[in-house]
Amino acid sequence: MKTKSKSYQKKKLQNFDKLIKKREGNAIKDRYKLKEQQFDQTLQYQMVKHREELNNLKENQDKQQESLEINQITAINDRLTNEIKTEITRMENGLKLDFETNSQQTDDLQRQISELTEKIHCLCKNQLIRSELTVENRNFRHGKAKLIHQPDNVKFNQKNLLKQKGIMKQDQHRYKMNILIKQRISHYKWKMLSIENDKVEKNQLNYYKIILN
Repeated sequence: MKTKSKSYQKKKLQNFDKLIKKREGNAIKDRYKLKEQQFDQTLQYQMVKHREELNNLKENQDKQQESLEINQITAINDRLTNEIKTEITRMENGLKLDFETNSQQTDDLQRQISELTEKIHCLCKNQLIRSELTVENRNFRHGKAKLIHQPDNVKFNQKNLLKQKGIMKQDQHRYKMNILIKQRISHYKWKMLSIENDKVEKNQLNYYKIILN
């Protein structure tokens, strides 16, 4: 009886030891599993944090790059704008100088045209006088036969005839001068038309300047 009791107690102790060892083993496994879970959580957290840092860094770099590009574009735009304004100012000053010069030339041309017009008017008068002299010359030749028996009158009329021929030569010279003056007037009018075209070009430049501003 005692032997059976001892065997039972011994077996019970062995079972208890196995149970303790099993619990200890399970506890160790649980601790390792818990540590593994904690490690996984820590790793995931670090990965998420690292990803966020990378995204923030990339975003900052993108912003810096964008800001740099914007600054470069702004600098280029400002430089081009200044160059265009400088060129427009230079062209405007040149056109202003040309306009002032052309205005002076216009005044000179107007004065010359007035002088030439007055000369043409005088030439027209001279042509009228020449026509009258031609009629008088014809009348003189017609009446020459009647006066040939009068020596003094013939001598006087011959002098008048030579004088009238000299006047006719002067009229021919004035006629040629009249044609030359008309050609010069046409040339001056063409130059005045060129000056008006320069005024139109200046107005176009002012229009481009308004658009740029």
